[in-house]
Amino acid sequence: MTGEAGNTARKPRGNSASMPVVRDVVHPLHATLSQRVIPSLLEQARREAPVPDDAMRDMLLRHVLRGDRDGAVALVTRGVQAGMRPDALADELLSPVAQSLGRGWEDDVCDFVAVTCGIDMLETLQREIRQLVPPRLVAAKGERPSILLASAPGEQHVFALSLLKDRFERAGWEVARSVGSAAHALLAQVAARSYDVLGVSVATDRHISALPTLVKSARRLSKNPRLRLIVGGAAILRHPEAGTRIGADACALDAETALAEASRLLKETSMAVRGGKPAA
Repeated sequence: MTGEAGNTARKPRGNSASMPVVRDVVHPLHATLSQRVIPSLLEQARREAPVPDDAMRDMLLRHVLRGDRDGAVALVTRGVQAGMRPDALADELLSPVAQSLGRGWEDDVCDFVAVTCGIDMLETLQREIRQLVPPRLVAAKGERPSILLASAPGEQHVFALSLLKDRFERAGWEVARSVGSAAHALLAQVAARSYDVLGVSVATDRHISALPTLVKSARRLSKNPRLRLIVGGAAILRHPEAGTRIGADACALDAETALAEASRLLKETSMAVRGGKPAA
């Protein structure tokens, strides 16, 4: 009995040959969850989350025009508490109110001071939303794709870039902003560091004509020979065909499109590098 007991103690429990099979089953299951199930659930949650409506936009515009910072902050705070996503608050609340201020300026309904103070308050609200719902970085600095965001030289409208910066950071990108509005400052940044993508926002039609030269210089001076370029902004929204004349790789009419196009260009560049071919 002692011998049998000893033999029994030495026998492994279970069939060791089946263990690799169990491990092999786990890997496809993990892939299915991470690539299909979880993204599907997140997309469903995004679609079902509440979004700002016309009443909320009108209320925020009144707060902004009256200079009521406390009322505006309370409004966006209630939106966050109600489950509104940061991108929805940016796209469906802050951005439309900024556009309303711009139309007010064009129609002589708002003066320069009112528009400037209004945009300043919207930037304050964006920072408030960022504090309430901070971005979650999924990779360390240097491991994330990078983008340099800039307004066209001479542009004064930079609020859209602030919203765009937040959107890209929430999607896991490393984002830098152009340090100045002059062309030489932007080109110096492009030459100093290797960015994956350069995004240029054009709000005013008269600045479109200078962009082809800027784009050629950026590609020539870029520390990254595979730099990809996206243009967007109100002027591109009015003249989407201008992207071809500018020499951009893609045009983006809103923040969601900008992120999708940047991700697509990044994937194309990665595939070209693996294949040993230059990016288109």
